[in-house]
Order: sequence, then structure tokens, then C-alpha cells
Amino acid sequence: MAQILDWLLIIFGTIFALSSFKKICFQKNCSISNFIICIVYVFCILPIILNYFVGIPEYNTVYWYKVFISPMNNETISCIYDIYIFASITMLYIYSSEFKPKNTQNDKLMFFNSNIFGKIIVLSPFIYILISGTLKNYMVYNTQSLRGFDINNSSYFTNLIALIFLSLFSYYSSFFKKEKKRKVDYIVFILYNLLIIWIVGKRFIFANIAITILYYLSQLDLKENIRRKMFKLVPVFLITLICFSGLYLKVVRPLSDTSFDSIYEMLRVDFGRDDVIKYTIEKEIIKNERILEYRGETMLGLLLQFVPRKIWPGKPYPHYMYLTSSLLNVNIFKLPAGTTPSYYEMAISNFGYFGFIFAIFTLLLLCYFADKSQSIDTKYIWTMLMVVLLTQSMDIYIIYIFIFALCKLFEFMYNLRKNKI
Repeated sequence: MAQILDWLLIIFGTIFALSSFKKICFQKNCSISNFIICIVYVFCILPIILNYFVGIPEYNTVYWYKVFISPMNNETISCIYDIYIFASITMLYIYSSEFKPKNTQNDKLMFFNSNIFGKIIVLSPFIYILISGTLKNYMVYNTQSLRGFDINNSSYFTNLIALIFLSLFSYYSSFFKKEKKRKVDYIVFILYNLLIIWIVGKRFIFANIAITILYYLSQLDLKENIRRKMFKLVPVFLITLICFSGLYLKVVRPLSDTSFDSIYEMLRVDFGRDDVIKYTIEKEIIKNERILEYRGETMLGLLLQFVPRKIWPGKPYPHYMYLTSSLLNVNIFKLPAGTTPSYYEMAISNFGYFGFIFAIFTLLLLCYFADKSQSIDTKYIWTMLMVVLLTQSMDIYIIYIFIFALCKLFEFMYNLRKNKI
């Protein structure tokens, strides 16, 4: 039964993802749900395909990942997972099929588009590095920790990442709204992206940049031949990113064991979310054990992220800390590293059986709110929030909520001014 459900998920998931990818490339102002379908496919369905063509990872490289062996090989859990992801991607596909494209508008009053303040925002990460006196640490390409930064006990990296996301949003928002671009604009575009990639030193920034570029390109009036090139180049980029990630694990951040099996395991952990989702299903549904201290704990913490811990000492910590604590069976304050969560498993951890329904319908609701907006920039923020929810820990991405608030404020001001005119 598990194999039948696996292949149903693989076949229909592939059909839905291809259809959505075509809409992204060839249909201007398509539903944001098409982006989410592609993300779900890469992180939740592609790993199932790899199970059949490469094999289920043995998890020998990192000791705490051995807890994935049981749920990854359990047929009951596999069936629940397949039904869960199949239901979600099917609902998203039905929604995207019913969606009728709407015209979007550029945000004329966005203060970071072309004025001097906007340029300062774009340059803010570089200014921050110069002011903090850490420029010498960036002479080599590496992760922040290997550059000598204490990312766990210092606010430096959190501040830097926040400025980088603010800079990226401001730069892309301005760049793609230019009707006529000169050669120098494209040269600056390439240099800017290379510098951001170098500073961050982690692979997730490639995906962030790629999704951002693809989103803004999909909103433009592009010629058919350019859209055809997009359709061909994106899969090439995805394959290149995976190959780079393998090289990254061999050269930049080398593992003690650089064999194919070891690198494959780490790539599965990096690019797959099936392992943590299946682990949570086993823990919460099969064994009836809790990952969190109480229901709704990390959802509440996420919604009230901006409340200072001094005011609310009992404020929940980021979800990845509870997940990692459960995986390692150690105290939440003694974690040697973090495991990347997914909204699909987060919903189950917070709401148990109801979490399956909650995750599916909240994703649809978020897509609806995103598609309802006529602002290109606001839709982008909605898109990135959903992508992050599905693939990353939200703690360092909270800046997107701040950007979203700014977008809504200036969207309101623009409409107010237009009505007065």
C-alpha cells in the first residue's frame, strides 16, 4: 500500500508541479500557489523519488539523524505522509486552477525604490560590516561560524541577515521596476548578488535569490522567447545548486567522510523535509508523545515574536529548538546544532491530528491573501513568508514581517493619495 501511495504522490505531484512551473514562466500574475506547489514538490516529493532511484539514507554521517531511520522505513508513517502531502498539493493545484490573474501595480511611494534612502538600505549590509570592523573576516568564502563568529551568543549575525534581506528586497524592487536597463545596471546586478552570496556564505541564499528573481520576472511583460529561456534555465539552475551543494560539503565545509553516501545523506537533510515530517508523525501520532510543552506553543511564539522576552519571560523559543531537542533527547538550552523544521511538521507538533487540516487550509488561506493583493512587492513578501514557513526556521526571517508592514503602509498611502487626486 505504501508503494502505491508513494507513486500516486510522485506521478500526480510531478504533473501538478510541471503545470505550475509552466504558469510561473508563461503566465503573468499567476497565483502564488504555483510557487508553493513547486516548493512542496522539491522539498517533500522529490525526496520520495530519490528513495526509489538512489535509496533511503542510512544516516551514518551525523549521529543524531539516526532517529530518522525508524520513521523513514515505517510503511504506516509513509502512508500518512503521502496522503498528507498529496492532499495539500492537490488542494493548492485546484486553487491555482480556479485562480483568475489580476493586474498588479508597482508601488510608486515605496521609499526604498530610487531615492537616496533606498540606496542606503541597499548598501546597509556592507556599511554594517565596515562599521563593525569585521571586514577582515570576509576575505575568504565560508560560513559565519568558520569565519570566527559566535552565531549562537551574538546578535551580529541576526542583525546582518536582517539587513541583507532588507537590502535584497529594496534592490530587486527597484531593479525590476526600471523600464530601461543599461549594461551598467546588469553589471551592478551581478556584482551585488555575488557580494551578497559571499557575505552570507551559506547555500540558502542561492535559493532566496533564485526565487526572488523568478518571482519578479514572472510579473514582467516579457517576450515569449525570454519566457521560454526561463522555462529551460530554472531546472538547470536547480541541478547546478545541488551540484554546488555537494562540492560545498567536500571543499568549503568538508565532512569527515566525503563519500557519495555521506554527501547524499547531508543533501537529503538539506533539501528534504520528509525526514522531519515523518519523525513528527511517528512522535505525535503513532507514539502519542509530545515535542512541545503544550499545544500551540511555537505557533503562539511565532505570532508574538516581537514581544521582548523581558516582558514575557515564558515566551516560546523558535520551533527548531524544540524539534532538535526532541531529536537529540537533550535540554533545549544544550543544543549542539539545529535541525531545520517545516510548516507541515510544525502544524502537527502544535495541534496533533488537527495539525494536518490546519496546515493544508492555512497555506490555502495565505495564498488567497497573497493573490488578493495588487501590489507586486506585497505579493513577494507573502510568497517568501510561505516559502520560509515550508523550508526554514522563521526566527531570522522575521524581518519579512517588518517589510510586509512597510509595504502595506505605503500601499495605503498610495491609495489615499490617488483617491484625493
